[in-house]
Amino acid sequence: MTNKEIERCNQRVTDIQKKPAESETLNSVKELAKEIGAPVPPTLAGEPAKTRTLIDESLRNIRFVLQTEMMLNACVFAKRSCFYAAIAAIAACISVLLVLFYA
Repeated sequence: MTNKEIERCNQRVTDIQKKPAESETLNSVKELAKEIGAPVPPTLAGEPAKTRTLIDESLRNIRFVLQTEMMLNACVFAKRSCFYAAIAAIAACISVLLVLFYA
C-alpha cells in the first residue's frame, strides 16, 4: 500500500467511527477490512451493543494493519536512504583519498 492509500483508509476509519452502530456501518467496516486484509470477527445478528463491539474490534484490527503497512513503508524508505548515504560516504572517502595522494 502507498502512503496515500493508507491515509485514505485512515480517513475512512475516522468517518466510520463517527457513525452510529448500525448494520450499514458494520458492512462498511467489513468491506474496508477485506480491502486491506484485516481480520474480521464473526458477526451475529442481535443487539446494538454487540454490533458496536464488533465494529470497535474490527476497527482496531484495521488500524493495526494500517500501522504495520506504515512501518513497512518507513523501513523500505530507510533502506533506500541508507543505501544512498553509503554511496555518498564512499564517494566522500574516495575524494578525500584523491586529495591526500594528489595534493
